[in-house]
Amino acid sequence: MRRLVCYLCVTAFATLLASPTAAQNPDDIVKRDEGTWSAELTVHSPDGEMQMTGTETNRLVGTWMISDFEGEFMGTQFAGHSVYGYDEEKEKIVGTWVDNMPQPGIPRRMAIMEGEYDKEMDAVVSYLDSYGMTGEKVREKHVVEYDGDDSRTMTMYQQDGEEWTVMMVIKYTRIKGTGQESVKVDN
Repeated sequence: MRRLVCYLCVTAFATLLASPTAAQNPDDIVKRDEGTWSAELTVHSPDGEMQMTGTETNRLVGTWMISDFEGEFMGTQFAGHSVYGYDEEKEKIVGTWVDNMPQPGIPRRMAIMEGEYDKEMDAVVSYLDSYGMTGEKVREKHVVEYDGDDSRTMTMYQQDGEEWTVMMVIKYTRIKGTGQESVKVDN
């Protein structure tokens, strides 16, 4: 079950991985997540569903977002940290993720992701190479769908052959008065 927490780790940062179109300012895409958010997580596993809650705090340093996630999972305090923003060389928003959750049989590493912004869907789709619950290397896909300025849902998938299996769903709600209350992206 601890392996499932790794998926949570990558989540806070993956929310903003996007490739802006010419009509969009990449910094506006990043700024959408500034502030403090409550998070309700549903983890899917062969053993069934598990629920947990947490808090994500995002602040800008120049044009880079610094994101911290805190929560409790199976009686253990969980903390994760990411840095992301627009990479002018790659012309994408890129980021990193680290956390405090050890995972037996899986090497400690920094997760690195890149993604694309889908203007029509108002969603971000990002990919990374990761590890499955038994330590095998797998591909992950994270889809973040925005529902207005103060709500977003992230669905995390793991690739199994040609199929994508849902691993986790996180519903974020902005805590009012904690940052950007209405950053608009040209939809």
